[in-house]
Amino acid sequence: MSELDDVLHLEPREGEDAPDRDELRLRERERRRRADIRELMSSAGGRRWVHGLLEFTGLFRSSFTGELSWTAFNEGQRNVGLRVYAEINDVCPELYGVMREEMASEGGAC
Repeated sequence: MSELDDVLHLEPREGEDAPDRDELRLRERERRRRADIRELMSSAGGRRWVHGLLEFTGLFRSSFTGELSWTAFNEGQRNVGLRVYAEINDVCPELYGVMREEMASEGGAC
């Protein structure tokens, strides 16, 4: 169980107060978000879409262009890719591996 899964427990532990409605709502939203990521990564089409997004963001290439504003723009796109990559690796790292293998067999890189 990941650290985040541990935080999402709904029953209070010994010595803890019961979570309030807002806390329960936040936990449920996080649980759904994680389920959505897993669902997306569970289909070949979803993995192709995520791969395309990660390629578009320039996740694994340099943001540097020699021109400050373009480098900053590229780094902003790359930051989005880093967040998606981190979330996938937190929720379902095994499916990221599946995506890499699929894309390698299709001639893509990620």
